[in-house]
Amino acid sequence: MSSVDNTTTPSTQKRNGDAAMKNHHLSTAGRMLARNHIWLFLLLAMATFSFASPYFLTVNNLSNVLTQSAFIGILAVGMTLVMINGEIDLSVGAILALACALAIGLQPDIGVWPAVFVALLSGALLGLLNGTLVVLSGMHSFIVTLGGLIGIRGLVFIYTGENA
Repeated sequence: MSSVDNTTTPSTQKRNGDAAMKNHHLSTAGRMLARNHIWLFLLLAMATFSFASPYFLTVNNLSNVLTQSAFIGILAVGMTLVMINGEIDLSVGAILALACALAIGLQPDIGVWPAVFVALLSGALLGLLNGTLVVLSGMHSFIVTLGGLIGIRGLVFIYTGENA
């Protein structure tokens, strides 16, 4: 019969506790990394591009990127509300293109702020038209806004003189 000593010394307990704590922190970091992997990808992409070009991490370039992505961010806020309601709007890009074409094309004739107002009004009215068609016809928003996408892109194409 052998006698096994199952008692542990305080130093053994401390080492076991330190190892368990280290494993706990590693598993917490692993879980956090798995949940937020997009941030790791973003950091990796920024590091790669900053090594590829000396101009990437300049204030001017980052300001340009943020300025150009503002349109997408504003559209994303509106699309979030649409998608929360279980619908989808495929025509937002075409409506943005028409609003931008109107704002730029009307500036020489009516001035900056009236042109911006006309652009915003056109976007709001086309969105209202899409929403009204969905509600009154009972058709799915995918179909209505797909038709709107095609029609509005045609309007942009005509308005810009076939340069869009």
